[in-house]
This record gives sequence, structure tokens and C-alpha cells, in this order.
Amino acid sequence: MHLEIIKVLEWHIYHAYSQQVINKGLEVINLIPNTYEFRVIVVLGYTQNLDWLINNKGKIDLLEFKLDNNSDKRQTEIYFAIAEEFIKRHTEADEVVQILNEKLNAIQEINTNFYPLSFIDNLTELVEQDFIFKMCEAIIQAPQEPLANSFGYFLNKVRQLNINKALDIAKCALDTNSYNINISLAERCWFWSHNLQPDDVFIIKSLLNHNNINIQNRVLSSLKMISNQHPYLVRKLALDIEVGSSTELANNLCNIFDIMYGILPATLKDKELAKILAKLEKVENIDTEEISKFLAYTSRRLPRSIIQLFLRRIERYQQESDRNYKPLPYSGFHHNLNGLTKSNEYEVILRDILQQSLNMTYSTRFWFPKLFKEVSLGFNQTGLKVLEEWINSKEADKIKTASCLLSNAPKQFVFTHSTFVKNIIEQAYDLGDKCYEQVSDYLRQSATYGFRSGLLGQPFPEDVSLKEQASAIVEQLSVGSPSYKFYNSLITWAESEINSKNMLGEEELD
Repeated sequence: MHLEIIKVLEWHIYHAYSQQVINKGLEVINLIPNTYEFRVIVVLGYTQNLDWLINNKGKIDLLEFKLDNNSDKRQTEIYFAIAEEFIKRHTEADEVVQILNEKLNAIQEINTNFYPLSFIDNLTELVEQDFIFKMCEAIIQAPQEPLANSFGYFLNKVRQLNINKALDIAKCALDTNSYNINISLAERCWFWSHNLQPDDVFIIKSLLNHNNINIQNRVLSSLKMISNQHPYLVRKLALDIEVGSSTELANNLCNIFDIMYGILPATLKDKELAKILAKLEKVENIDTEEISKFLAYTSRRLPRSIIQLFLRRIERYQQESDRNYKPLPYSGFHHNLNGLTKSNEYEVILRDILQQSLNMTYSTRFWFPKLFKEVSLGFNQTGLKVLEEWINSKEADKIKTASCLLSNAPKQFVFTHSTFVKNIIEQAYDLGDKCYEQVSDYLRQSATYGFRSGLLGQPFPEDVSLKEQASAIVEQLSVGSPSYKFYNSLITWAESEINSKNMLGEEELD
């Protein structure tokens, strides 16, 4: 209860503008008795301003106190003094673990986090190594208790004293299959890198193959931290992990092969890159920074494999019943696939996507335009050249497919590429009303879909701009021509939206 009161009052003392509020908060804190029980709870559950609280009992303003350069030194002395008092009262390892768990449970009951490591660090400095060994064994016997969350920290203390004993304890801990203990091992196994043993590798492999994704993720994060010291081992372990459908696992896997801080992807063989790509096929969502970075790099080395991955993901989406599966990012990758343009097969790759798009279904029609946009880097000149081959084919299905891929083009596309767009319209018109209407609808989507914003009672600026730009083009066209009708339909759409917004504003004002 005292700890909860302190945390509430501390906020007011630190943030209050009123000196009266600050003084009252300090006064209440000063009433809390400085007992042994209070001090133990405080060092386990309150660490930020420990010196201010214990040495000064809130006698001066917290902000003023933080300016004291000697505070950190005094805080360290507090930890040591309380640890010394604690170990004099509790002389058996089992008892120490039991008491600490009781205190930590009490802290958890008031929905407060605990921070026992600084206290534990001082505590273990005061006891013999056998005492620490017995503490580890006692924690293993109570794997559901809160101290199990710090087991990896204790184990690292043991490793500094006796590596063989540490390995025996670690294997016993692994056998418990305790989530708390295993995740603590996973978080701390990077510490083993300077003296890595074969049994350590066995433990890491076991954690990587655990059926809990959180544990696997923590191990992958630890592996990245030791990748500079053990690059070949980390690479092998990472390549062997199965990520399944987990986006987080896939992201952490790709994060290991990072140009700046991990294993250089350039050290991977093509078949190893391909192995990672294969793992990404089942991943629920590949819209992450690290996956995107990995794909951008791989696009330079394995352009064909990248495209095949995307096509397989779109096919899987059609077959999957789980709608959480997203074959591509909604808003594009974090990193462009620039490497594709360096390939001698770049045009062939774009044509392959066009060919696959010809068989679009209702469920995949949303994704193929996004795929073409990504691969053509936002409809570059090569992409438009390949599209134009189909647009000039005199075949309705090819023209409709090409215009469908353009439905995801930037809003300004129909204006910045008006000559290109007029050609599509004319070609579609020559093939009949049905083709013309379908193509016009796809192009209209590119100009009208997307986010808009504005003020109450006023039209969206995007709609006003759309009307103005379409009107400027219409003035240059023959009245009644196919292109005239298309751009005039944009004016009609924009006017409808503008009038609707004006009417809505009038109703709000009424």
C-alpha cells in the first residue's frame, strides 16, 4: 500500500505547478515509516528515485533533488545496505527465494512492476557461490513464482563462478518446461557468447524449437546480439528455424541478417537466401521494416525468386480461409525493390506478372495491382512500356487487365500521364462499350480512391483539385470523344462530392 501511495504522490510532486500541492505530497510521504519491510519492498519495486525517497524521506522537491550529482552513488549504497540487512535476517537460500517471491507477489498485487535485478546483484555479492547455486535450484522448484522471471540473470552469475555447474543447472531448468524460466533463459543466452559451450548450443536449439513463439522470438533477438562473435553458428541456427505463419518470428529472423548490426546478407549463399524466402510464404503479414529490408536486398540477388514468392502468396491468399493473411503490404513495402531493375530479366518479370494477372479472380483482383506497382517502382517507364504492349494489343482481356493494374496508380497519374491514358481510353472504346466502361472504371478508381481531408462545411481540397485538373484537360479535347467523356466523368464525380460536402456542412450548421 505504501509503495502505491508513493508512486501516485511522486507524480504530483514532480509535475505539480502548485507549491502547496508539492509540500502536501512531501508531507504525506514523510509520514511513511522507514521500516525494514518498507525498505525491502522499495528496492524491489521502486528504483527510479530511491535515494530521494529513503535518504531524504521526501523532504525536498524531487526535481531539485535530481540535480544532485551524488545521487547515483548514494543509491548504490542503499541497495548494498538493504541487501546486507536482508541476508543477515535470512540465512538460508531456500528462505531467501521464498521471501523474495512473497515480496514480489505483493508488489504484483497492486499492479506494479518489479525491478529486482539491482537488489539481486548486491545480494549475490554478499554470499558464497554455493548459496547462489542453491538459490537457482530453489527457483527451479518454484517455476511459476515471479523470481523465475530473473532466473537467466542468476544463471549468468553462476556461469562466472563455475561454468560446469551452470550448465547442469540450465539443463535442469530446461526440463521444467516453465514459460517464465525458459523466456528468462532466452533473454539472457546472449551473455553466454564469450564462453559458449556445446551444451549451450543444445539449450539454444531447444529454445528455438519451443512451441511458444515469445520464447522463440527472444532467442532470435539474443542470437543477433552474438552474431558478431559466432556468425557461422548463428547463421546455421537461424536458417534452421521454422517461422510458420508468425510475422514476428519472420521479422526477427530477417533482422539477424542486417547490413548494419547483424550478419551481412552478402555472406549468404543464393540457396540460403532462397531458403529464407521460402519461409516467408506462409507468414501472415510481411509488412514489417526488417522483412522489407531483407526483400529489398534479395531483389538484387534473386529477382525471379522474389516475384515467385509474391505470386505464391497471392495464390495462397486465394486458397486461405484465414482473412488475416495478407500477401502484400496494403501501403507498400518500407523499402523499394530497386534491385529488380538491375536484372537483365526485368521486363520479362513484369510481363510474367501481366500474364499471371490475366487470370485474376475476385479475391486476387485487389492484390495484383499492388504487386505491379511495387515491382514497377510506382509505374516507372519500363512498367508503362510493358503495359503499353498489352494496351495496343487490340485484345479486350489484355487491355482490361492492364487498366486494372493501373487502378492502384497514384491519384495524379491520369493527369501526369494524360497521353498514355488517352491511348488506353481510345483503344478500349474501339473494342466496344463494355470494354470502354470497364477500363474507364479502373482508371477512375486511381484518381478518386484514397484518403481525403478538409474542414467542416468546405469541399475536400482533393476534390476541388480533381475538378480543376480534369476541366483543364477537357478543354483540349473534342466534345463527345471517348477521352472527353472519361475526363468529364471525373468532373461530374468531383462536383457530386463537392456538393455533398457543402450540403453536409449546411446541415451541421443548422
